[in-house]
Amino acid sequence: MDLEKSFLKTFLGKFKGVSFNVEFWDGDEVKVGEDNPKFKIILHKPLKKKDILTSTTLAFGEAYMKGDIEIEGDLFTVFDELLKCIDEFSTNFGALTKIFGGSTSMKKQKEEVTSHYDIGNNFYKIWLDDTLSYSCAYFKKCDDTLHDAQMNKIHHILKKLNLSEGLSLLDIGCGWGGLLIEAAKLYKVKGLGITLSEEQYKAFKERIERENLQDYIDVKIMDYRELSKSHLKFDRVVSVGMLEHVGRPNYDLFFKNVDSVLKKGGLFLLHYISGLQESEGDAWIKKYIFPGGVLPSFREIINVNNFTELEAAVAVDNSIINIKSDIKLDEELIIKAAKETGVIVTAEEHSVIGGLGSAVAEVVSENCPVPVLRVGVKDTFGESGKPNELLEKYGLTSNDIVNKVKEVIKLK
Repeated sequence: MDLEKSFLKTFLGKFKGVSFNVEFWDGDEVKVGEDNPKFKIILHKPLKKKDILTSTTLAFGEAYMKGDIEIEGDLFTVFDELLKCIDEFSTNFGALTKIFGGSTSMKKQKEEVTSHYDIGNNFYKIWLDDTLSYSCAYFKKCDDTLHDAQMNKIHHILKKLNLSEGLSLLDIGCGWGGLLIEAAKLYKVKGLGITLSEEQYKAFKERIERENLQDYIDVKIMDYRELSKSHLKFDRVVSVGMLEHVGRPNYDLFFKNVDSVLKKGGLFLLHYISGLQESEGDAWIKKYIFPGGVLPSFREIINVNNFTELEAAVAVDNSIINIKSDIKLDEELIIKAAKETGVIVTAEEHSVIGGLGSAVAEVVSENCPVPVLRVGVKDTFGESGKPNELLEKYGLTSNDIVNKVKEVIKLK
C-alpha cells in the first residue's frame, strides 16, 4: 500500500459521526463511518500528506477545483457532513503566512475588496436578490423568497435604528445600497453610503438616480479610516456585514472612526457574522473567497471597547445599545429593546446601586416587565489598581458580560 493512501485512510478514519465511501485512484474503495454512506468521494490522484497537514480544506478544495476529486451525491450534504468533523482538520498557520499574515493597510484592503466585489455586478445578479443585498437574510416564514428575507432583514435593522424623517444615516460598507434606498423611501432620512468597490459605487449611483432619491442619499468611495478626518456627523450609523473585512488589528480603529462621526446621543448598529471563538479563519476561503476576511467573536468585540470610552451598554439577543451617562435616558429606546428581545443585560463601570442598571430596571418594570440582569460593581468598597486587574476583580470583563447574557437568555 502506498504511503499517500495509507495516510489518507488513517486521517479520514478520525472522522466520527459521519458515513461515506472513498474511492482511491487505483480503484480501491473504503467506507468511513458505521452507517449507510451518504455520498462518495472519488480521488483521481493522490493527495500529498504535507498538503493535507498544512491545510486540509485547501488541499481538498484545490483538488476539487482541478478535477482531481469528484463527488457522487449532493454537494450540500457533503459539506454538512464533513464540517461536523472540522476539529479533525489541520491548519499550519506558520506555513501559510501569505494567506494569514497579510497587511491590513488601506491599500491592501482596497485590493482585497476589488478582488471580490469588482468581478462584475452581472455575476452577483445571478444568485443575489434584485436589491443585491449581500449579507445574512432573515427568513420569517418557510415560503419566504430570498428577496422577502432580505427585505425582512433590512426592515428589522431600520426599525432598530429608530429612524424618523430628517435624521442623518451613514452606512459603512453600503454594498449596492439596498438598505439606504429603503431608509430614504420609508423614513426620508438624509443618508450616505461608503464603499471601496467601484462596481458597487456605480450600480448604487445609478439606482439613486433611477429612484429619484438624489435629494436624500448619496454614495462615496471612501475607506472607514477616512471618517475621523471627514468632519461629517450623523444621527445614526449602521454597518452590515462589513466588520468581517476590517481585520483583527483594526477593530479598535474602526470603532474610533465610528465614534468620530456619531453625534452625541446618536445610535450605532453593528451587524456581523460572529465566530464562536477567536480564529484566523479558513485557508481556502481566505485564498479564494474573502481574502483578509475574519469572523470576530462577540467576546473580542466587547473587549475592544473595554468600556473605557463606552460608559455603559445594554446588550441582549444581538442588540447592543450604547448609552452615554451624560444625556437623558432614552426610555422609548429601552422599552423598544425590552419588547423586541424579552430580556436585558446592562453593563457599566459603576456601582449597580443607583447606576445605569437601576435606571433601566425602573423603566422596564413600569412599562414592559422583562428579566434584567446587571453587570457592574457590587455593594463593596473601591480599590486602586491597573484597569484590567480591576475589571477582573469586580467582574466587569467581556467574559463576565457574555456569561451574564447566557444566563439571562435562559430566563426568556
